[in-house]
Amino acid sequence: MPEAAVRGCCSLRGETMRSWPLVLIVLIVLGNGRCGFGFTARVVSIPDGDTVEVFTPGERYKIPIDLYGIDCPEKQQAFGLAAKEATAALVGGKEVWIETLSIGRSGRRGAVITVAGKNVNEILVSKGWAWVHPDYCQHPFCADWRKLQAEARTDRRGLWTALQPQAPWEWRKRGKRELLYRTPDTKTPVWRYSP
Repeated sequence: MPEAAVRGCCSLRGETMRSWPLVLIVLIVLGNGRCGFGFTARVVSIPDGDTVEVFTPGERYKIPIDLYGIDCPEKQQAFGLAAKEATAALVGGKEVWIETLSIGRSGRRGAVITVAGKNVNEILVSKGWAWVHPDYCQHPFCADWRKLQAEARTDRRGLWTALQPQAPWEWRKRGKRELLYRTPDTKTPVWRYSP
């Protein structure tokens, strides 16, 4: 290859490489500081409060999507079915925008879901149907979600109407048992066990 062609190629490459920081800044500003990618899909089923299954145009199979940064009670837990119904009321059968923010070990997407301009993850937290997960919600907006969770707890909305709601990650760790109440006289714990 002639030296002029190599020099021209390298100088073009140098110009392109110098513009990457500008491109990155534009992408971050336009994307609200989130580093994810998004797509439109129709919600076809809701297995539980923090998981939806969607079809995208041209796909033949359902795609499972975990709602990023939140954890709803499991179906066997108190408020598990209510959380699932709350999610279904927000997105069931609707066209949604899915912004993928993480991919889990199992390959499932963790996403923020928006329907009609409203953030579904945030709504579930503010209505008291989900916890902000302390380990898996790491984006700056998670601080706002934690404030909404504290407000829901103070106002006793959703699962916060229970005396001592048990976070799903603790419930899974304890072998699927949940404290229902303590007896007034002896303060003995009364547990509910799930299969």
